[in-house]
Amino acid sequence: MCKITKYLDENLVISGLKCETKEGLITELCNKIENVKGLDSNKIRESIWEREQYGTTGIGSGVAIPHGRIKGIKEIILVVATTESKVDYDSVDGDGVKLVFMLIVPEGNNLVYLKLLSQISIICNDKTIRERLISASSGSELINIIRSID
Repeated sequence: MCKITKYLDENLVISGLKCETKEGLITELCNKIENVKGLDSNKIRESIWEREQYGTTGIGSGVAIPHGRIKGIKEIILVVATTESKVDYDSVDGDGVKLVFMLIVPEGNNLVYLKLLSQISIICNDKTIRERLISASSGSELINIIRSID
């Protein structure tokens, strides 16, 4: 099993983002990664959009898991965020997104990446947990919820 908490950085857990569009949401999260980790937000955004061309990462029930690979980075980066209101994300169920797990992974780290993606999907498929995460009022509360279930 892959622990989500191993990849949590309290500086990359955000509650109540004010975004109106998928583009705005992704840009906001990429900028956050740049500010915290020093990676080029444009490279991150390009990687995320490249992946989105294969199909939306809006998995339904208010959740999106945008992800991308970046050559040369050393670690998996995870951003967890909730939005103040639903964001139109072209989700598979047509509903807006309020909970986002963005993953940026080094090239070639497939096994850990797939396990982490699977673990995030499992917790997001649990309606009770998903609703707790979406209604969290702070980044600390988001972290505590994830720690309690991970």
